[in-house]
Amino acid sequence: MILYVFLGKKLLSVDTIIPIIIFLKEKFPKLRVCFFVPDSKTFEDIQKNHTLAEYINSHCMIIRL
Repeated sequence: MILYVFLGKKLLSVDTIIPIIIFLKEKFPKLRVCFFVPDSKTFEDIQKNHTLAEYINSHCMIIRL
């Protein structure tokens, strides 16, 4: 199963969805998550937050639109 997540232009959208993703990944270990980021500013903000970046880079895929 693949879950596509389209993020907003604020870092808050990532902070809100990550706990849900963690819960879903525990229930469905084969779940693949793909984040779509609307702009480079949000992408850079995610990369600056080491905790978010580490989790996303190791458990999900992130695509900058």
